[in-house]
Amino acid sequence: MKLLAIVSDNTEKASTKYRAEQYLPLFKKHGINVEFVRRSDLDSLPSGNIESFDVVINFRCLFSIKTAQKIVSSAQRTIFDFDDAIYTRPGKPHSFITAMRVKKRLHYWLNHADTVTVSNNILATYALAYSENVKFIKMSLDTNTWKPKHRNNKRFITVGWAGSPTTIHHLEEIDDVLVEVLANVPNVKVAVYSGAKPNLKCKFEYHPYKPEGELGFVQSLDIGLLPMTYDEFARGKSPIKGIQYLACGIPVVGNAEGGTAEILKADHSFSVNSKCEWIECVSNLVSDRELRNKIGLAGRQFVEKYHSLDRVFAQMMKVIKVDKESVVKDKM
Repeated sequence: MKLLAIVSDNTEKASTKYRAEQYLPLFKKHGINVEFVRRSDLDSLPSGNIESFDVVINFRCLFSIKTAQKIVSSAQRTIFDFDDAIYTRPGKPHSFITAMRVKKRLHYWLNHADTVTVSNNILATYALAYSENVKFIKMSLDTNTWKPKHRNNKRFITVGWAGSPTTIHHLEEIDDVLVEVLANVPNVKVAVYSGAKPNLKCKFEYHPYKPEGELGFVQSLDIGLLPMTYDEFARGKSPIKGIQYLACGIPVVGNAEGGTAEILKADHSFSVNSKCEWIECVSNLVSDRELRNKIGLAGRQFVEKYHSLDRVFAQMMKVIKVDKESVVKDKM
């Protein structure tokens, strides 16, 4: 079986790494040959090339309608996958004309792809308005790699955040929380891992982004921070960062809204809505080692049950390896 994966030009994106690339060894194991093509290189692929693949998966790339029509008409079967609310954007909204163009391109894929795959209920609800065949493919991690690391008794409890420069403003918005925690709770420190240094008043350790450095940083934490905004874009996220914390046995404190609420559950994390709740939850976890261990274990078990690579890959295979004859009949 041959599969063509259309991905972003930025191959460092989480949507490329965690929705596509991490499954390559499993695809190979199951006899599926995968070819990746960046969206900017797609025009160099003749339509005849597209026809040679059994399945084409477009990982949230929005093309001109002309290019999208070429892909859909040439492909034997298409899957459109999106794990973010790409019908909007964080912060300042698109201009009216840009918003119309984005939605027109997105709706073409939702209307014409044989299958649409999403990571949470918020995105599923949106997609179901345009597609009759929407399936869940949850965010996942290799739990043999992302796992708890033995912690010796440490002098300091590390409260940390890992994220991209584009989301660093979320951390900056809880700066006052961290200032107060550091002032009132002994033996605690704040650590940050990102491609950009945040602007914080609180004292913190900065760990610049390095390829493959994320795992070690997350494993070094005692408490993971997941601040989010309450907007339409944030509601559609299934933050891989939260799953990484949980997989490594790290209790999480964050804003559980929309798709995030499907990951942060009461038995393994703390959902907060105010500065007082942030301070209380972080402070309680810092001072209570037994609570951290209990919550961390529950989070690890949650990821193993619902977000492990093998389990989610099995869901993906059910979507990819449908009976070809039924697809042909549906198209007639």
